[in-house]
Amino acid sequence: MLDAAPKIHFVSMIGVAVDDDLFRYWIPHYKALKLDSYTAFLHESGDERRDAAAFSLFTAHGFRVTFVPKDALASNPIKPGSPDAVRRILLETFALALPNTDYIITADGDEFQEWMEAPHDALKRGVGLVLGEQLDCFDETLHAPDPEKSLDENYPIREYNVAARWRKVPLNQHKICMAPADYPVEYSGSHEVRLGHSARLFRLAASGPIDVLHYRWRESALLRVKGRSYWDDEDLNKMKAFFSVGDVT
Repeated sequence: MLDAAPKIHFVSMIGVAVDDDLFRYWIPHYKALKLDSYTAFLHESGDERRDAAAFSLFTAHGFRVTFVPKDALASNPIKPGSPDAVRRILLETFALALPNTDYIITADGDEFQEWMEAPHDALKRGVGLVLGEQLDCFDETLHAPDPEKSLDENYPIREYNVAARWRKVPLNQHKICMAPADYPVEYSGSHEVRLGHSARLFRLAASGPIDVLHYRWRESALLRVKGRSYWDDEDLNKMKAFFSVGDVT
């Protein structure tokens, strides 16, 4: 008897307050991959109507939804206000509950993975680990997307790591997009191999890392960077000048 084909599960933790302007694009983008299950941990915005609209949209597209309370990030003892520790706990717990023969695809709410083939086809070819390289997509100002336009029309400029223009802190450019459920992924923003773990080797897709289109530089970018310890005044002022957005300190 042949073993059953491994399942691929999509899971993500997303902030309603910072990413709901992308949901109309993001949800169908990942549903088109035709994976075996879809789970979203939605961080509450605090606006009941906004949260209810997000819940309805995700569940209508077949996502299993769990809400993360609004105060969960404020009580984060490692980085108050940061989603990293909460995301790590939720996604690691999700992964550990799966058979180790299954796989996980994860992406943040502003990341659009550009797969050149169906993930299940990649598994059939023996590909066990898929990496992605972030490609920032932006415009000359920080604005919410016009829903009447495609994302390409809204944010036509593309550049690898645009923040390197003004930030001193280097960013990891290669994220783990797909991996076995028992693979030691750091499920914070980095999505790389966890520190202290010796990762097993897997053959990568012949095309190399896939592009991950990164739409961070929108109106909600202001919410993301305020109060973050690794953004100093100099960084913020350079960001302000680059996007012509006014005072962001």
